[in-house]
Amino acid sequence: MDIREFEDELRGAVDGAALVTAREVLASLLDITGGAHPVRERAVPAPEQ
Repeated sequence: MDIREFEDELRGAVDGAALVTAREVLASLLDITGGAHPVRERAVPAPEQ
C-alpha cells in the first residue's frame, strides 16, 4: 500500500475534521519531542528487530 492509498483509506474511516485534528496533534508531538526534523529530512532510522 502506498501513501496515497493509505490516506484514502484513512479518510474513508475517519471524519475529515478528526483527521485534520489528528495531523495537528501528531505534528505538535513531533515538534515537542524533537522528531520533526528527522521526519522532514526522511532520516528516521528503521526500528531495530
